[in-house]
Amino acid sequence: MTIANRLSHMEQMLKELLGRQAEREGYLDIRRAAKYASTSPDTVRRWIAEGRLPAYRPDKKIFVKRAALDQLMELSKIDYADINEIVAKTMKEIL
Repeated sequence: MTIANRLSHMEQMLKELLGRQAEREGYLDIRRAAKYASTSPDTVRRWIAEGRLPAYRPDKKIFVKRAALDQLMELSKIDYADINEIVAKTMKEIL
């Protein structure tokens, strides 16, 4: 193995360790955040781009705080009981 290959391998290992440290500190990368929120990575990226979800980028990988993701998901919850009530009321008005 050449020195360049060894350095590249060490760099990859260091980035992986930094990612694990970030996760332990309450951060998730885009893929894990999407899985955690039961959505797609593109949706998480859109939330970040829209400013709805703060992000942290120590290197090439983007991380979000699990707490911020929890807060966004809580604010985005739909109260289906309210929706059902509105639909029933509207149907009565129409009929």
